[in-house]
Amino acid sequence: MSVLVRHGGAGLAGWLLVVGLQLVGRGARAEQVPSPDAGSAAPAKVPLEQAMDQGIVEISETKWTVDRALLERLLSPEADHLWSQARLLPYERGGRVAGIKIYGVRRRSVFGRLGLRNGDILNKLAGVTITATDHVAEAFQKCKGLTNIVAEITRRGRRLTLSYEVR
Repeated sequence: MSVLVRHGGAGLAGWLLVVGLQLVGRGARAEQVPSPDAGSAAPAKVPLEQAMDQGIVEISETKWTVDRALLERLLSPEADHLWSQARLLPYERGGRVAGIKIYGVRRRSVFGRLGLRNGDILNKLAGVTITATDHVAEAFQKCKGLTNIVAEITRRGRRLTLSYEVR
């Protein structure tokens, strides 16, 4: 956030541009003056891709730990663009929707980091049976307060349970 502040004098030399927690002179004389409360600043937010590198840890082929703050960010509008990194389509078996099939999964995408692979079928997430695309959003909402999240998937015809411990 930046703010222009009038600081005596005439013309441009009388204005100061406040950037973050520093005062930067503008006009004829440019100088930096440290802010008196620079030590109380909140840390800058780490980009989501970098936060995923640090906040999602694979324990085994079916178990992960996920940082709670990262999970909250992933479930917020800030991460909407990440959820479009794969295609989710209804998967029908016997004329009924039996899950959501996930296509186009890349290893470094949010889906890939959470252990999902191209062609996986999401059958159940956080206790919500997925029989329509709307159920995915419902399951995501349910994940917000959980400390253990379980996803039931079908991979190459075999049922698997993926577990996520939220810390």
